[in-house]
Amino acid sequence: MKKSILSIVLCFLSVPVDAVVINFDTPTLVGGIERVERYTESGVVFSGAFNHVDTGISGTPFNGTAFMQYESFSSLNFGMSDDSLMNLVSIDLSELSSGPVSVEFIGQLPGSIMVSQTFTTDGIFGTGNDFETFFFDDVFQGVDYFFVSNAFHGNHFAFDNVNIDSVPLPASVWLFVSGLLGFMGLARRKN
Repeated sequence: MKKSILSIVLCFLSVPVDAVVINFDTPTLVGGIERVERYTESGVVFSGAFNHVDTGISGTPFNGTAFMQYESFSSLNFGMSDDSLMNLVSIDLSELSSGPVSVEFIGQLPGSIMVSQTFTTDGIFGTGNDFETFFFDDVFQGVDYFFVSNAFHGNHFAFDNVNIDSVPLPASVWLFVSGLLGFMGLARRKN
């Protein structure tokens, strides 16, 4: 009876989903722009070649917080620092001059399956709040890593407030582990 109750309880337990918003607001960046090739915040690693820009710099988009500026002919990849899977929920994008910018995000699912989604900004720059929030489709659930594919299209854009959920451990794993522990207990009893 106790084993049945324990199994049922373990079946409904899973690791909680840790939602995190990467906003690039670090105390080391005050009133300036720094060139970075690797940036880590809340367990998410961004790599490539981009600028970390503090809020309020003249001639840059404004949203009240620091952000990253992506330049053409550079690269941008990001994923969890512990190589766990993640769900990409949303991202804020802004063009860096007048005219719309299209940004294609490509994610790799387990088994080397690739998914992609393209967002196009409204092309309006310099209005006070230049960032727009874009939401990813459900196909961006359980992704290993992401990259931006428009490295050679000449697009300049800024990004901020990357909303990511980690993928919870499924309840079936807990049930499997509890079954293994039960078998180990039975084997120990027989000895």
